[in-house]
Amino acid sequence: MDRIGEWSVLVRGVIAGAVATAVLSVMMVTPALGHETGTISVLDGVASFLLQSWGYEPIPRLAGWLWHFVIGTVWWGSLFSLLTPILPGSSCWVKGLNFGIGAGALMLLMVLPLGAAGHLAPQFTFLTPVLLLLLHMVYGVVLGGTYGWMVSSRRLAEGQEPS
Repeated sequence: MDRIGEWSVLVRGVIAGAVATAVLSVMMVTPALGHETGTISVLDGVASFLLQSWGYEPIPRLAGWLWHFVIGTVWWGSLFSLLTPILPGSSCWVKGLNFGIGAGALMLLMVLPLGAAGHLAPQFTFLTPVLLLLLHMVYGVVLGGTYGWMVSSRRLAEGQEPS
């Protein structure tokens, strides 16, 4: 793949990541999926923990959301675009679902314990891990679906058959 092709793959990944992060964010602030389950608290607590460990006075809500958007858009979006050829699944949305399960598992194994170690543990319910995984599965489906739509649109514009 040439440099232009590599950049276009990454740009599509970042755009798909932005769309998926926006959908995930709306779901996170929905009272039934966000505030009552501690999802927002995890976001705030992890950002606060990271900023304090780096010596900054935290602004948890703003810092948490900025961190969330950078990771979901740039990091996960780019990573998905690079891993798409080797992810299991026959379509981009299935590949996205598998990617979302992996991202959710990482969140549960690495990020949630950081939040639970602090003052956030009482705000968690038994549904918090389940809903965090489901939210990341939705994120993955939207990520993969958006990415697949952009790839198919490009192929159609170039006169190729979409795969």
